Amino acid sequence: MGAANEEAGAPPSSGLTQSEDARLRAEVDALLLDPRGRFRPCARVLRGAAGTREWLVMQVGEDAQRGICVVTPEPLPEAACWTLDDGTRVRVSGTRTGHRPEDADAPCWISVLRPID
Repeated sequence: MGAANEEAGAPPSSGLTQSEDARLRAEVDALLLDPRGRFRPCARVLRGAAGTREWLVMQVGEDAQRGICVVTPEPLPEAACWTLDDGTRVRVSGTRTGHRPEDADAPCWISVLRPID
């Protein structure tokens, strides 16, 4: 059947079932929406103003504007100011839910922290 498909101009069969193919396509789409794989994740500590709260977060990326992308189990408050473990003062500039399929099992939030100059 693969040869007949190739002759007709159709791509060769991948050997995947329709559900496996759909799952794989969904995973690829999620990675394109939520590309966490370009940065080696590292644990960071955020401290709130006057030591009100400490959060252990996972840094999963940086953007071109010096933004630090972190993953947390719940959303960080928008516009809140924090101090990172290296002394850098940052402000939360955006928070969204994770888009990856595994995020449905263990919901997570992606926040962008911008250094305060």
